[in-house]
Amino acid sequence: MVYKDRDKFIKDNIPFIVKTIAGVTKRYVEVENSEELGIALEAFNDLLDTYDEEKGHFYSYAKVVIKNKLIDHIRKQARVTVVSIEEHHAIKDDLDDEAIVRQELIRYKEILNRHGISFELLASHKPVHKNTKDMVFELALMILRNTQMVQHLVEKKRLPMTKISKDYGVSIRFIKSHKYTITAIILAHEYKIQCVMDYFDYER
Repeated sequence: MVYKDRDKFIKDNIPFIVKTIAGVTKRYVEVENSEELGIALEAFNDLLDTYDEEKGHFYSYAKVVIKNKLIDHIRKQARVTVVSIEEHHAIKDDLDDEAIVRQELIRYKEILNRHGISFELLASHKPVHKNTKDMVFELALMILRNTQMVQHLVEKKRLPMTKISKDYGVSIRFIKSHKYTITAIILAHEYKIQCVMDYFDYER
């Protein structure tokens, strides 16, 4: 598919691309700070060279290509997240401790599932930039010191976003964008999943 001004065509289609990303990740897309957007833009640019009318309507085809690319990325990230936790401990632990880590990860996965979180979802929402990562971790640790908020999360299976925003001066949008990571950190500490607690501390 040939365009006289490819850059302009891609730029004009950013709203479509962002909407497609949001459909996969189920969250607000921060255009200035989104790893997923870079992946989707690359996929969109590549498909301009491969698309032909036999593949169906252009935007239907584009949506499928972008979704598949993002899903592949999410799955890879999920594997990296789990393997990173295991490797973090394998560096210093023996085989017996490695078995303990695997059991802790199984338990942690079950806890996350009760809150509607999978390793894939957690990986796809992982903060990338250091400043954002630091803010997310600090907020999670502040919430951990508030027994009522932690109890609300455990019982209601959701963060008390309005109260968190009011008490700690953080925007609702920021909390929504990083709710899965915040929840994961809190649950790791609340249920004493040591390998995950160590991993999050190491990541900081």
